Amino acid sequence: MDSFAQSLMSGQITPVTSTVFCFLSVLVGMAGGALGGIKVGGAALGRGMAAMVGSFFGVTAALPSTILGLITLALIGK
Repeated sequence: MDSFAQSLMSGQITPVTSTVFCFLSVLVGMAGGALGGIKVGGAALGRGMAAMVGSFFGVTAALPSTILGLITLALIGK
């Protein structure tokens, strides 16, 4: 567990840290999408439905950009 925390803090790109970063990206994307959905469509769709739809669309933007960023960092680090 200590080496996992060290690899996260040092910025090493391993399969485990990539999985953690993708999981965090999904969570943050869902939260941001839900908040954006409530702000934009809360009155028209209802707050619950707008949050649900927004959380799906938030992930579609966050996850590919995180994967692209991890690939870029892995190529630059070599």
